[in-house]
Amino acid sequence: MTLDGVTSDSSADQTISPELVLGKLADILIGKVALEVNRKLNAGEDVEAVLNFVYDSLGLIIPYDRIGVCLEEGGQLILTWMSRKYVGKHLRVGYSIPIKNTGLKKMFETGMPRIINDLPAYAQDHQDSESLRLSVEEGIRSSLSCPLITEGRLIGMVIFASCKLNTYNAAHIETFLEISEQVSAIVAIGRLRELHRGNGKSSTISMILHDLRAPLGIIQGNLELLLEEDWFQGLDCDDKRVFSTLLRNTLYMEDLIKQLADVEQIRQHKFSIDMEEVTLADFIREMAENGQALAKKKEIKFALQIESALPEKAAFDPLRMHQVLENLFSNAVKFSDRHSTITFSVRSEGNRLLFSVADQGIGIPESELPKLFREFGKTCVVPTEGEASTGLGLSIAKRIVDLHCGQMSVSSKVAQGSTFSFWIPTSREAVTH
Repeated sequence: MTLDGVTSDSSADQTISPELVLGKLADILIGKVALEVNRKLNAGEDVEAVLNFVYDSLGLIIPYDRIGVCLEEGGQLILTWMSRKYVGKHLRVGYSIPIKNTGLKKMFETGMPRIINDLPAYAQDHQDSESLRLSVEEGIRSSLSCPLITEGRLIGMVIFASCKLNTYNAAHIETFLEISEQVSAIVAIGRLRELHRGNGKSSTISMILHDLRAPLGIIQGNLELLLEEDWFQGLDCDDKRVFSTLLRNTLYMEDLIKQLADVEQIRQHKFSIDMEEVTLADFIREMAENGQALAKKKEIKFALQIESALPEKAAFDPLRMHQVLENLFSNAVKFSDRHSTITFSVRSEGNRLLFSVADQGIGIPESELPKLFREFGKTCVVPTEGEASTGLGLSIAKRIVDLHCGQMSVSSKVAQGSTFSFWIPTSREAVTH
C-alpha cells in the first residue's frame, strides 16, 4: 500500500500506525485546503465565507466542535469569527475581554500554544474568568489555543474547542499551528480589505460629522436665546411647545453627533483615555448631583449609596467615566416610571472600584440582553415617556470601561428593573501595564 510516498509491504513485519496514517491524511488535507483558500481569496470571496470553508473542510479529520478567531485591539481580545457544531447561547461574535483578565496573557507574551484538557477543573481554579465559565456552560471540555501571527507580530489567536475531555495533546500542536498560519493569512487579507474600504469612508464620515456641528450649534444657540426673550413668555402654551420641541430635538441631534464621532474613533482605533489621579469624594458628589438633576425632571427619586471604606483617590479618565455614568443615569431615567427610585452605588473591593446604577423600571427580557452593548443595539423595550435613544451610548460606555481594563455587566427582570454595573482598577499601573 502506498500513501503519498509512505510504502508498506504487506508481507513485511512493519505496519503503518494509525497515528501516522492520520498525520499524513491531515497533511494532505491541509495542503488541499490551503490551495482552495488561496483560490477563493484571489477570487475575492468574503473572508468569513473562506473561514467557514476551512471549518467545514478540516472538521472531517481534526477534532473540534468549535473554532473561534479572537483579535487583539487596544488590550482587548475580541471574538471576531466563530463556527460550531452545537447551539451556543453565551459566547457570540463581538464578545470581548481584557487580555490582562485571561490566562491567555502568557501566550501573548511567549507566542506558544496552550492546551487545557479538563476545562471544568481549570475553570474552578480560575473563577474570575467569565469566558471560561461561559465555555463550560456551553459544554466545552477541552481547548487548544494557537497564536495568530502576521509579519512577525502576534495579532490574536485561534481557539479550537471540543466537547470531550482530553481531546488534545502535544502531537496535535504542529498540525494546528499549520491551520493557524492559514487563518492568519485569511485574517490579514480581511484586514487589508477593510482598511482599503474604510480609509475613504472614515474620512468622509468624520468630515460630515464635523460639518454638521456648526449649523446645529447655530440653531441651538438661537433657540436658547429666543426662550430667554420677554415676548416668548407671552406666547400661548402651543407656541411655546413648538420652540421647546425644536430645542429638544437639536440637543438630541448634538448628542447623536457626539456619539457617532466616538463610534468612528473606535472604528479607527483612535478612541483613547487620559488617566488622572481623581479625588473620589468630589467625583462621586458631582456625578450624584448630575443624576439627581436628570431624575428630577421625571419626578424620580435618586439615591446615593457609598461604602465608607472607599480610597481617597483612584486613577481613571474623569471625563470618560463621567460619560459612562451619564449614559447609565440617562438610560435609568428613560426606562423608569415617575415616582420610582434610581440607586447609584459605589464601593471598593480589593484593588477594584465598583459602580452600579439600579432602577425600578420596566426591565429587559433576558433574550434581549445580548443586544445591549452593540452599536445601535436597541431592544424591544420602549422608554416610558417616548424619550429618544440612539442605541450607541452603551456600546461606547463599555468601550470606555474596557480601555480602563475593567468590565461592564447587566442584570434585569421584566417589570422589576435593571442594574448596570462595572468595575475598574483603582491604580494607574493596572491600566497602563
